[in-house]
Amino acid sequence: QETASKELTAQNEYPSIAFVDNDSLSINYKFRIDKSKILEKASADVQVLENKIAKAQEDYYEIMNKSQTGGFTSDAEIAAAEKKVMKLQEDVPYLQSQMESRIKRLTKLEIEINDSLYSRLYRYIDSYTADKPIDVIMLYTKGMTGLYNNGSLDVTAEIVTGLNAAYESEKTAE
Repeated sequence: QETASKELTAQNEYPSIAFVDNDSLSINYKFRIDKSKILEKASADVQVLENKIAKAQEDYYEIMNKSQTGGFTSDAEIAAAEKKVMKLQEDVPYLQSQMESRIKRLTKLEIEINDSLYSRLYRYIDSYTADKPIDVIMLYTKGMTGLYNNGSLDVTAEIVTGLNAAYESEKTAE
């Protein structure tokens, strides 16, 4: 590594650097767009369960409050409330278990998609730079990883175009 660095310095006074704009990559890379839809669906499934649990807990507290304040007017009302409480006590742990399971699946899916995204990006950039005098491609995020760039080193459009072409050919092959 040190030898390569010395050779690079001997050949060029400075390394050749380019960047990919993180926001543009996120917005325009079709693989990421497609996988984001899958993640959004999985996240919505978790949200549905969270809402069901919240509603069940709200119903439970409402019944308990009504019971403590003498809000029931008949034995039939009390019996129905008791039946509902028993059902809620059965349903909530099941819903919580389902939600925990879906959260684990969502987390695993996020990791798999991110790993695949970075693997695809790295493979493509490796081939992209094979015939170009680029030593480093940085991921630029406005205001976070750079304060300024003049755009002359931006290779985002070329990278996204190539990534999308590779992804489209993969989808066609499936």
